[in-house]
Amino acid sequence: MTRRSLGKSLFTGRAFFVALAFFSLFFSRTAPVYAVEAGTRAFGMGGAFTGVADDATAAFWNPAGITQIRYVGLLSSLGVAISGADEWQKAQKWFDEGLQPPLPTIHSELEGVYGKSVATARYAFSHGAYTIGTAAVADYSVGLDLRTYGFTSLTLAYPFGRFLPAQVPFRDYFQGLAVGANLKFVGSGYAGGSRALEMAQVNNTAIPVKDTQTTVVGGGYGFGTDLGVFVPLTPKIAVGATIRDLYTRINWSKTEDITIIDEVAGTSSGSHKGPYQETEVLKPSFRTGLAFRPWKGMTLAADHEGQNAYSHSAAWHLGVEQKLLFDVIALRAGEVIRADGVLSMQTIGIGLKIGPFMSDLAAASSDGFVGSINAQGSLGFQF
Repeated sequence: MTRRSLGKSLFTGRAFFVALAFFSLFFSRTAPVYAVEAGTRAFGMGGAFTGVADDATAAFWNPAGITQIRYVGLLSSLGVAISGADEWQKAQKWFDEGLQPPLPTIHSELEGVYGKSVATARYAFSHGAYTIGTAAVADYSVGLDLRTYGFTSLTLAYPFGRFLPAQVPFRDYFQGLAVGANLKFVGSGYAGGSRALEMAQVNNTAIPVKDTQTTVVGGGYGFGTDLGVFVPLTPKIAVGATIRDLYTRINWSKTEDITIIDEVAGTSSGSHKGPYQETEVLKPSFRTGLAFRPWKGMTLAADHEGQNAYSHSAAWHLGVEQKLLFDVIALRAGEVIRADGVLSMQTIGIGLKIGPFMSDLAAASSDGFVGSINAQGSLGFQF
């Protein structure tokens, strides 16, 4: 076999492998998962980025990863995920205008993310926000819950591996060891409420006798930390680990209003509580990641994520990225598999890099795309 035909065979084999990986990941399941995180490139790879973390979004995914950056990078991203947009609007209308039984059972979720970061090989500055909402309707009640966590963080990282003593076992594998930390300020907002009917049987017919409406609003602030470790074991293999919200506490100030309407007597009464104080301790989450680069332009990645502060189950994240045309175009795909087996998500993405400018788009399958949105986009540059 000639060198030319051998190269052609290798190219054909790689192209087939990339196509197979993309199609198998994207079409293997259709059950939804509703989660978004900062960084469109990472989102397109299913969130398998802890062991990759080689661009400005490393400040979100693994603070130690910014030591790989050999330039100054700026990235800004915006994403949204909505499960059952029509159901969300129905629940909100019933909450505002009143309940008209019988009500169908509804569960809808809304998540949004915004992030921007500037990073160098030692420092990064990031700002972002997560919005998480749920709407639930069951029997004769409606519940709405919407909260936003905004944060501003300073990331510090340093490659400690070069200073390891010669006596350390396997020192050659850990010469690239880097440790990083996020020091973040968290500002939060909350709006929630419920509306419930008390029913009575009259002549074998259920009629409403009491309508109870509860509204809670508030705001809070706090401080937190994230820690990260990144180790390039070989030129082709790297591992990473993070602990998010190692010490994150939010001090809330809330007010509560309750209105009770007596449907029989046609009267109403109300009560007001607050402002009152609450402290929320975000649950730390541990995440590990592996990245493997079998050939130039190809990255295979896998993350395992423990249950996090936003109530998601532990999950596996799998991702693949193939760069083409001298790294001008990047194709990505990924999958998220929750450990509880209830939900999964498939992602697909594309990136374009021309000179110092970068643009990325990514989307995710969500319940067959019926009544759901799950997409993200970003712009950035490096110099």
